[in-house]
Amino acid sequence: MPCGRRRARNAAKLLRRRDPGPEWWSGLRRGWLDVQGHDLRHGHVQTDPTATLVAADEWPSSFDAFAKGVAAAYRTILTYTLFATYLGVGALAHDLGFSLLWALVGTTLIWAAPAQMILLTALGGSGTALQAAIAVTLSAIRLMPMVVALLPMLRGPKTKAWQLILPTHFIAVTVWVESMRLVPGIPRERRVAFVNGLGTGVMGSTVISTIVGYNLAATLPPLFGIFRLFLYKKSRSLFGIRQVH
Repeated sequence: MPCGRRRARNAAKLLRRRDPGPEWWSGLRRGWLDVQGHDLRHGHVQTDPTATLVAADEWPSSFDAFAKGVAAAYRTILTYTLFATYLGVGALAHDLGFSLLWALVGTTLIWAAPAQMILLTALGGSGTALQAAIAVTLSAIRLMPMVVALLPMLRGPKTKAWQLILPTHFIAVTVWVESMRLVPGIPRERRVAFVNGLGTGVMGSTVISTIVGYNLAATLPPLFGIFRLFLYKKSRSLFGIRQVH
């Protein structure tokens, strides 16, 4: 028997020795309970003390969950640091001779500042479209583990595959961090709508930022462009430390 399979079987035996009951195992397999035995069907779980919306009766509709997702986007510092980042993206698009429409399409479709900067510098320089496509694809591979980690938390018994397309597109570092923090405290049938609202709110801020940065490109100091990249990276590091503690 391969070592990996043997270790998995031993771990399963260990868990069974600590089995709190058949109801727990059944609820865990069906997504009704978490590992601590909390009922996920009625939204009674609150994994984050700052999450304010956890009761099922506080999520009456998907539209309500979407609106709360948009509101959550503007309660995190990551949205505002991302806003500063996309000022530089808009300015870079202007300096390399791209139109504002092109910059906005890149912001909404590529939806990753590093990949968008790679594309702008490649097409604005001497690179070919094929080289730019390969570079952007390679930079986007880093987001695949985030998608794999989050989508099972969004899928419910009645969730269709097409309903996960938009949340998948929205998954980048900012949306993923906030989703992993807030989604466990949301009724499963409202999670897709919430993440769609969260992604819409964050993306809306970057669209506005791209427009502002594009129009301020002539007066944007180069030092500010360096500072906003530092601010974005530092804020993510500090947020990660806060979550650990």
